[in-house]
Amino acid sequence: MEKTLHIEIENIRGISKMTIDMPLGIDVYAITGVNGSGKSTLMMAVAPKIKRPVTFAMFKNGDYDSTSSIKYQIEDKYEVWKPINGNWCLVENNGQIDLEGFQEGSITRGTRFWNTTYHSYKRLLHIDKSDLVEADKFISESLSQILHGDIYHYPKLYRIDRRKAKEKYNFDGVPYFLSNERGTISQFSMSTGECLLINLLHLLYNLVIRTNNKKHKLILIDEIELALHPSAIKRLIKFMKNLAKKYNLTVYFATHSIEIIRDLDVNNLFYLEKGANNIVTCKTPCYPAYITRDIYMHDRHDVIILVEDDLAWNIVERFLKNIDAKRNKLIKVLPVGGYENILELHNNLLKERILGSKVKLLSIIDGDVKQAAEKKLIEKKRNGQWTHIDKNDVLFLPIESLEKYLKTKLFDNPDQNLMREIRDNLFENETKIDWFLNEYRKNIENAKKEDLKKNGVAKDDKDYFVNGKVLFNVLISEAKKNNWNESNFRKELCELILRYDSFKSFEDKLSKILKKRL
Repeated sequence: MEKTLHIEIENIRGISKMTIDMPLGIDVYAITGVNGSGKSTLMMAVAPKIKRPVTFAMFKNGDYDSTSSIKYQIEDKYEVWKPINGNWCLVENNGQIDLEGFQEGSITRGTRFWNTTYHSYKRLLHIDKSDLVEADKFISESLSQILHGDIYHYPKLYRIDRRKAKEKYNFDGVPYFLSNERGTISQFSMSTGECLLINLLHLLYNLVIRTNNKKHKLILIDEIELALHPSAIKRLIKFMKNLAKKYNLTVYFATHSIEIIRDLDVNNLFYLEKGANNIVTCKTPCYPAYITRDIYMHDRHDVIILVEDDLAWNIVERFLKNIDAKRNKLIKVLPVGGYENILELHNNLLKERILGSKVKLLSIIDGDVKQAAEKKLIEKKRNGQWTHIDKNDVLFLPIESLEKYLKTKLFDNPDQNLMREIRDNLFENETKIDWFLNEYRKNIENAKKEDLKKNGVAKDDKDYFVNGKVLFNVLISEAKKNNWNESNFRKELCELILRYDSFKSFEDKLSKILKKRL
């Protein structure tokens, strides 16, 4: 099972409390949120655990007080750190949290500033060219590829050996230089984007590439998009994804870049929101439309429909196709997240008039939360919130959710004909129509054993067979083994179910609402 870094932050930089679980999977993730939501504070809190010796130097006087604390936990091991007489001290622990990696990227913070002083900077403006050696190929080619889309843009990138930089220029690091027709300039005189990336690539090269070190590392990159063109950001994300897989890296961006947010899986997006009493909460998985609150590019559409997730997106798209809803009109279906996210975004888009007056807005929510969503809408309206939502513009899918529908049809009350349809169309190599049951039960048993190991007690059997997510994951896992693309599999499964079952009454209702609204 994938390890998670659990962090609890109290009374630091205007945050009274923040709790977050950061997966340590081999992948690229993003911490996002509006300005002041706590992204940089979180990065600064994690950074000491990936530096040796442990240092909280990035926290300045005024960032914390005697009530501040940070707790780190991975599995059963934990550490609690608090400031005592101005110094951060380990006050409680159960084992040691060991992480390797580095933090880099911010315009105003990061490791490149630790070794730069005004005097060393001035000395580097007048370097002896005989001290220069060619930059490592990985750095020059990667810098070229990320910033310009080819590997040849920086053929004359140089560096000074660390020892010589220290002895001759009083610089504790490895400075880089670019030679062109105008002369030789240091990285500190290059563009901010070039300087940021050179430092990042240098760290990656020396800690990972050069030594072929594949021990797990955590990489934190803060606000790097402020200095990069959107196309360079997209290339950087692709670059880091490939590097993560090859060298066993967990990469976190602190960002509000639309390019980064849209390029990552929704399960890899962590949205921070600062609420009452300066308590920061984290929402995940989270969809780009909810995070950015910025769908102005969709104002060319006639109708926007907000749904919970990709499964709901597939279902609603099929319903729209069945009723020929897109004839002579543009309809956009946007996955947003849970029903509260949907309704909050629905209200905000209308309140702030982001879509303009001609675009019509509907929300279609999974049927399993119908009562909860209706109750929440009434409560919010009573308290003067969500007042811009017309309850007639909120619909509920005719099935609880795809996962629960499948659990009911395949496990609770087995439908042999549907089982056969799924086997014949999607898993033609399976001999039995109920081939998935053994794997489903095995996963449930593993979950029970995990609870017994962690808590000393397991839940009732019925509590493990609640929402069908485990069963759905069994189907997804087997589909991948059969060379299915996950997105295509979800789409085909949705279409199969909507062909198999009749949902005409819902389609009629949706058709009437669309005609009425347009």
